[in-house]
Amino acid sequence: MELLQTQGVAKGNAIVLLLEQSKKINLDVAAMFREEELNIGTEESGRMEHQLVKLEDHQVRFIELKPMKVAYYQTTAGNQPEDEAWNVLYAWVKEKGLDQVSATRYFGFNQPGAQNEHGYEMWATVSEDKPSGEVRIKQVSGGLYAVSSLYGLDIPEAWNRLNEWVQSSKYQPGPGQWLEEHFLFNGDMFVNEAFQLDLYYPIAVQAKG
Repeated sequence: MELLQTQGVAKGNAIVLLLEQSKKINLDVAAMFREEELNIGTEESGRMEHQLVKLEDHQVRFIELKPMKVAYYQTTAGNQPEDEAWNVLYAWVKEKGLDQVSATRYFGFNQPGAQNEHGYEMWATVSEDKPSGEVRIKQVSGGLYAVSSLYGLDIPEAWNRLNEWVQSSKYQPGPGQWLEEHFLFNGDMFVNEAFQLDLYYPIAVQAKG
């Protein structure tokens, strides 16, 4: 560890590096340090891990959504309103044959109910379809978005990462709706823990001064 410190590696970082290497050679490094030193290493490891999950500039792209017409359904039912919203909307999509249209896209976002209970609204892009049953049709405005993708990560954590990136960038948050674009696999919105979701964060056209 002294050698690492002479090379400019902080004590906490040196402990973390030695712990990682010890796993490869089955060396009991833990016995070499006092408990407080291991705590320093653990805390430093946590800080390093937090730094690693920050979004890099190349992980964020900019997409302009044009105004579009969507079929939508919003619900607060059940423990997972997201699932209920998807099931109802996608049944309607299949009834209309829109699941066979390659241009059909799916978006969703949190939409609290009248009593501020957790809810979710799901969209499917349409052309000239008319509302029926519980599914309605509306026109939504487009806008400029900062977009990042997640693959099986915790969704709130991914949103926090994108929000942190926007807040620390030269861009200003815009007035539009935060959106999640869903991608299907054989008609299933959630394939497994590695499903893809694109997060759309609205930003203003004019950058910060």
